[in-house]
Amino acid sequence: MGKCKRVDILNKAIVCAGDLRYAVTLHIRDLTPPDNVDFGVTFTTSKVVRAAVQITNPVSKVDDTNVNDLNTHTFYVRYDPEIDNAYMVEWDSTYYTVNSIEELDFRKNFLKLVCSEDVNPDCLTEFISCRLIPLDKGDTKEGKPGVRRIGVGEVLRRLIGKLIRGIIKEDIIAAAGPLHDTEAIVLVDAENAFNDLNRKVALQSIKQLCPPFSQYLFNTYQRPDKMVIADYTKHNYIFSNEGCTQGDVTAMAIHTLGIRPLIDNLGEAVDHEK
Repeated sequence: MGKCKRVDILNKAIVCAGDLRYAVTLHIRDLTPPDNVDFGVTFTTSKVVRAAVQITNPVSKVDDTNVNDLNTHTFYVRYDPEIDNAYMVEWDSTYYTVNSIEELDFRKNFLKLVCSEDVNPDCLTEFISCRLIPLDKGDTKEGKPGVRRIGVGEVLRRLIGKLIRGIIKEDIIAAAGPLHDTEAIVLVDAENAFNDLNRKVALQSIKQLCPPFSQYLFNTYQRPDKMVIADYTKHNYIFSNEGCTQGDVTAMAIHTLGIRPLIDNLGEAVDHEK
């Protein structure tokens, strides 16, 4: 084996095969819409590998103020060309999202996976619940009553959403892509577009397009949120398990980035027709 890249890990100057002491499982998320609302994270592919683990606690600056960075753990594994940002790491019964991947040397002996620990979704049940306001949309094409579901989240969720959206505004704009050089406008029938967006696929797309945004969205959209409707005597709720919640302050950004791959494909199709 060639010479290992020098890194500061496990009190040694290099990382080599002998440092891969822990068994971790690499998973790929299932992007298929769920058949029911009681879903967590499901996987299509899983494999166990050996890894060296480094716990990190970096600090970054926002407006000259120190804030905790989202990266919490770094995993060093044998090189595997299939590993990309679609994978999750499971170690010690905890899941980690892969935020970036680095090849450690030109011989492709090892990969460095920079990750962040996922939040247990059960801790966020009340945080993501919202008040349902059903609006009359008139009759649908099939002649059935149409309803637009507006979900008004709790004050804390709205405040945090606004803060995150403000801090990473430039990242979201850059990820949305350029709006200049427009040669044509295509009219697309996107009836109830916010609620019909495939949530899992959108989250995976946003992870690739705008990593600073993806962790917050995964925490708040990995489980269906309760949409509560109530009067003075009783209450009931439905689950929102697809799309982005209209009423969420980040909904427009989610929808814009979630359909970005579709817009890119339409653009490529138009270019091929020229």
